[in-house]
Amino acid sequence: MLAAEAVFSDPFAVVGGVADGPADAGVLVTDPFEMGLDGAHGDAELPGDGFVGGAVADGDQDFPFARGQRGPSRPVVAAQPEGVFWRGGRLAFVDRPDHVGEGVEVVGASVPCRSIGGDFFEYLELPSGDFGFALGDVAGKGPAAALLTAALQGLFTAHASTEGGPAATLARVNRALIRRAVQNRFATMAYGVLSRGGRLTYSNAGHNPPMVFTRGGVRRLEQGGLVLGLFPHAQYEEETLQLDSGDVLVVFSDGVSEAIDVHGEEFGDDRIVSCIKANRHMDPAALLDCLLAAVRQFSEGTVQRDDVTAMIVRV
Repeated sequence: MLAAEAVFSDPFAVVGGVADGPADAGVLVTDPFEMGLDGAHGDAELPGDGFVGGAVADGDQDFPFARGQRGPSRPVVAAQPEGVFWRGGRLAFVDRPDHVGEGVEVVGASVPCRSIGGDFFEYLELPSGDFGFALGDVAGKGPAAALLTAALQGLFTAHASTEGGPAATLARVNRALIRRAVQNRFATMAYGVLSRGGRLTYSNAGHNPPMVFTRGGVRRLEQGGLVLGLFPHAQYEEETLQLDSGDVLVVFSDGVSEAIDVHGEEFGDDRIVSCIKANRHMDPAALLDCLLAAVRQFSEGTVQRDDVTAMIVRV
């Protein structure tokens, strides 16, 4: 058992791997708010057999795994000291193994701006045989935001496997978050489902519009609804479009587009478009590296203000 005080106050070690490690390595938490953990320090203990979703770890030791309920292999948390400067490629990534399936290649990565981040990305095979992917961004920073991120990721994974498309899934996730009554906390999320034939159905809950790069140009995916966690009766819409072989979808958090340089100028959507257009011929992993490197170079010498998270999907 780990005390909440130790979890929140100690330095974090880089943690990754399958969710079935040493007994005292850490805990995985899907719904921390039901345990009364809203980010405040305290003496409450976390159950040693938490749930797949996000992770916290005891910083006194550098354990290679996080403990919890058995689940899919995934790196779950990467540590980065607060106030880190973009300098010399000194980055800590949260990423997952690349996914290569029938008709789709996916890779994602995140660079937290603090010890634990408030962004998440996820991709999974759905019972229908389709492929689902999502990227979310929780308002705020620090432990409270990270706990809500863990809850949101767990809720999304659970609801994405039920019947209904992206709009119905976001509506269920929204209601589930509201039931937890986390005051002044909300999240944005973009969720897409890709069929083997290249048909993409997506819904966007207040998130930065993902971009689809085709031979004909760039399209922003804006259909959806309000942010998650604030409005109990929010309705979400979805849109379906046909993608062709070689098309590239870029999903990103505002930490990418709103990264600033030493003059206070933002990286912006136009630079994202320019970077992807110039390097579309690369494989998804290399293309993601190019985008993150462009953000890093642009922000050289500044303090990273927000989590930087991006995902590349190629059909």
